Amino acid sequence: MENLKSWLISVDRSLLMKIAGGAAILLLIIIYTLNHSEAESPLAETAAEGLQENETALTEQGDIKVDIKGEVIYPGVYKMQDGQRVEQVIKEAGGLTEEADIAGVNLAQRAFDEMVINVPAVSTSEVTGESGESPQEDNSRLNMNMAEQAEWETLPGIGPAKAEAIVSYREETGPFQQVDDLINVPGIGEKTMETLREHLSTY
Repeated sequence: MENLKSWLISVDRSLLMKIAGGAAILLLIIIYTLNHSEAESPLAETAAEGLQENETALTEQGDIKVDIKGEVIYPGVYKMQDGQRVEQVIKEAGGLTEEADIAGVNLAQRAFDEMVINVPAVSTSEVTGESGESPQEDNSRLNMNMAEQAEWETLPGIGPAKAEAIVSYREETGPFQQVDDLINVPGIGEKTMETLREHLSTY
């Protein structure tokens, strides 16, 4: 009988120790989980802030800068949205002056980053009608960024092969920023450039 009591007591103690041990382990798990969650909160907040900054950067990617010169009220560099037209850039610059000659300016052309728009003035001879001739528009220059292959072929020293190379180069690299950029086209050398400069413009 005494042996039975001793055995029951030892069993009860063993069971209590197991329960106590299990409770301790469970408490440790709960504490670890709470601490881990608190540690992750700043990381989640930082990630959210980073996402917001990325969204802001994507919004600003559409901005371009255009330099407008000549006969506008406020010449200068203006921040525009990619794809806006030359007409909108002129409005942003305060509009045209009374001396402006827009006959050679393509108002419908899409603006692009680092574009230079030069609005010329009406020449004195055109205003006064000197030499007894009627004022005439000077449309002799070819717009490098708008001309098709057939138009390029009308220029001196430009045959079908070179015209095709120029159009392909423009489509691959984007609009010409200045007339002398044409020399970057394969097959166009300095000698050809000397002949073509007076026939070309970028607007």
